[in-house]
Amino acid sequence: MKNRIRELRERKNLTLVELSDLLFKTFAIKISPDLLSKYERGDRKAKSNTLSGLAYIFGVPTDYLDGSKTIKSIVIDGVLDRVKMQRIYFKVSEERGGYPVEKLKNHIEEEMKSNFITFLLSDAYKEKLGIDDESLNVRISEAIRLISNAVLLRTDTDNFSPSGIFHQLILDADSIGQEFESDDLDFSTISEEQIKTINELLPSIRKIREQAKTAFEQLAKDKNINPETGFERMTRESLNN
Repeated sequence: MKNRIRELRERKNLTLVELSDLLFKTFAIKISPDLLSKYERGDRKAKSNTLSGLAYIFGVPTDYLDGSKTIKSIVIDGVLDRVKMQRIYFKVSEERGGYPVEKLKNHIEEEMKSNFITFLLSDAYKEKLGIDDESLNVRISEAIRLISNAVLLRTDTDNFSPSGIFHQLILDADSIGQEFESDDLDFSTISEEQIKTINELLPSIRKIREQAKTAFEQLAKDKNINPETGFERMTRESLNN
């Protein structure tokens, strides 16, 4: 497992002496140029605080810097972590409404092949925008966010099944204008005129929300589709048993 310290140092046009000085000035980590050279060759292994300092200077994840992961594997793990935080039924069988991790990984792999994600994580992206490797952490975070949203949509809709799509449409309809009625809305940050406008519009917004929700529910009924997710089916069956 070869680390990327030398590769990233040379990309930033830093000498070993300059990198040593930068580590000390930024983090008060005193590492000689000779020891840094040994880290680069793999003759010595950097301590965790040194590795973190170098990763910060280069703007990359530590597990990319030490060579233990590729950009692709970091993104996949990041998406899985993010998606798992919003799902509670990965270990449940698919028949009972669960969503296998392997299926998730397949979705992630498919999304990673999209033209924009491929471009975002490539050297061509930073060259076209004239940015350096300090943007890698930012680009990885953005890729994780975009892929997570796409994968979550697929799981929310049971991978675009008719019942899942209608379930999502009904949820979306039911959320129309909810942000204006949220307890999190800080009225101290908006003017009295804006508050007046919101209060005047709310009755109409509520009516539109109810009409939209009812319309999607009726359309699902007309098409003989049950807008219920696998997880909801599993929960209902568990309560009935």
